[in-house]
Amino acid sequence: MKKSIRSFNLLPEEYKKQLISLTIYRTLQTTLIGVIVLLLLGYSILWASQWIISVHNEGLQQITTLQEQSDQNNKLNAIIQTLNEKIIFLSHSGLNATGSNTFIGVIIENMPPSNIGLTNIDLDIIEKKIHMQGNALTRDDLLTFQSQLEASENFYNVTFPLENLTKAKDISFTLQGQLE
Repeated sequence: MKKSIRSFNLLPEEYKKQLISLTIYRTLQTTLIGVIVLLLLGYSILWASQWIISVHNEGLQQITTLQEQSDQNNKLNAIIQTLNEKIIFLSHSGLNATGSNTFIGVIIENMPPSNIGLTNIDLDIIEKKIHMQGNALTRDDLLTFQSQLEASENFYNVTFPLENLTKAKDISFTLQGQLE
C-alpha cells in the first residue's frame, strides 16, 4: 500500500488570496527596486564615462592649441633668423641705408613715391644684378620708373618682360637690371 502525502491548508480562501497578492506585490516591488538600482548604476557609469571623455577632449584641445602655437613660433623664428642673416650679410657687404649713395637710398631716390610700390627686391652682389617686383598705378608710371633707374649712375640695362605692358592700369611688374 502506498502512502500518499496530503497537504492540508487550513487557511481560509480569503487569506490565501491575500497571501498570493502580497507575494506578487513583494516580487514586483523587489523587481522594480532592482531595475531602479540597475538604471541608477548604468546612469552613473554613463555619466562617469562622459566626464572622462570630456576631460580627455579638453586635454587634446589644449595639446592641439599648444602645437599650433609652437608651429607659429617656429615659423616666426625662421623668419627672424632669415632677416637676421640678411642684415648680417648686408652689414658685412657694406650695404646699409645710412647714406644717400647706398643701394637702398638709390632705389628710394629713383622711385616715384605714390605711383610705384615695390614688393620684393632680390640683390646679387657677386654678379651685381638686381631683380625687383612691385605694382605700378599706370603703364606710364612703370616706364618713367624704368627711365629714372637707367638715368641714375647706379643702374644700367634695366629691362622687364613685355607682359608688364599688357595692362594700362594696376600693373604687377618685374624689373631686372645691372648695378654699377
